[in-house]
Amino acid sequence: DERPEDTFVFQSHPEERETMATETVFEAKKVEEKYLAERTFQWLEGLTGDKLSGYGLGLGEVLRNGKVLKKVANIIEKSASGSSSRLSKGELTEERKGFQAILDVDYFLSCCRSLGLKDHQLFNASDVTTCGDLLRVCRTVRSLSLSCREKGIQVRVSFLPERERERD
Repeated sequence: DERPEDTFVFQSHPEERETMATETVFEAKKVEEKYLAERTFQWLEGLTGDKLSGYGLGLGEVLRNGKVLKKVANIIEKSASGSSSRLSKGELTEERKGFQAILDVDYFLSCCRSLGLKDHQLFNASDVTTCGDLLRVCRTVRSLSLSCREKGIQVRVSFLPERERERD
């Protein structure tokens, strides 16, 4: 029979519990973001034919100047402009003058709307151009991929582990 004074129960201070919970949520968000970023790369690569993950850039860096998103919109809309050429690392990292990046991102968002995505499913242009809320960007691309599937737009996607994709 144990007496209460013989039993040690760890009771953390309320501020410590809050900090631990915040760290757990932060870590969970990071894991989700990493997973969604990898899946987003895979879908974008399958659609565009570009090996976007092979340049050693993060998803935010690849999408930042709007060129990939405009290419995605062009391919989805079966537009002739921009859908056949591959993007180089230089093109992906090119700093663009004026509002061209925002215009390209807005073009992509318009394409998403035309496929039935609602405003609450879309990221803001600044989420891409400032590498802001990457999780929201990934969720939008995920919603777009589902909409494409529903509309019969075929996208061949390879789900190879990251290290195998880098070797190709």
